Amino acid sequence: MSKIFAKGVFHFDVVAKPVSIANKLLNNDAKEDQMLNTTKKRYLTKSRFKLALECPTKLHYSVEANGYFDKNQDNDFLQALADGGNQVGELAKFKYHDDPIGQNITIEPLEYELALEQTKAKLSQPGRIVIAEAALLHAPFFVRVDILIQDKNGKTIDLIEVKSKSVTDDTVTARFKNRSNRFESGWLPYLYDVTFQAEVARLNFPGFEIRSKLLLLDASKPCEKDGLHQLFKIAEQLDPVTGRFRAQIKVPA
Repeated sequence: MSKIFAKGVFHFDVVAKPVSIANKLLNNDAKEDQMLNTTKKRYLTKSRFKLALECPTKLHYSVEANGYFDKNQDNDFLQALADGGNQVGELAKFKYHDDPIGQNITIEPLEYELALEQTKAKLSQPGRIVIAEAALLHAPFFVRVDILIQDKNGKTIDLIEVKSKSVTDDTVTARFKNRSNRFESGWLPYLYDVTFQAEVARLNFPGFEIRSKLLLLDASKPCEKDGLHQLFKIAEQLDPVTGRFRAQIKVPA
């Protein structure tokens, strides 16, 4: 049987202000621009933020000008894991919107400017707004939010980070902490992820309550529909930006 989404979503206090990491990143980017004689817009994304938390030296060597290559870039196994997560992400859209495909709630462009422009247009609409892959920028910080829900009347912004990771009731009850009242190391990357997104959202939505949430899988619950994952088929499609084949999720009509 397939797993079903955990019914609960979980909130975390936001305390991170990754200014020092951003400054280090900008210094690296300036170095790369000088060596390659280019001027590209680059920001501290959540991926680069988590990379710096894991090891600041990795952030330095993520700059192309330093001549290091990520051996995992073309790792088919890691890409397959990511594709499985994409399936969960597509399913999650139906949890928060009745017609995510017909209403085109997803921000598809990868380019910064176009993604930001489309996100801004959707946020300007009245009522409750649900956006998938919303783009938020407060330079030098940039994030793409799995699912963003804006309630102008309630003055709230919900940020839902969708993961294909399973969770138990005991972990949720303990709020991801161990017996020493410290966050479990295995959950820290996920908590840093939502914390970074919440900080960028706080800077973008003054006066709004920012509510960060993780949407996870409840391994103890059977899915009501057998073969649910088969409705979200993975198909290869050529990415015109990178020139590489990447998996795309075909959702049910």
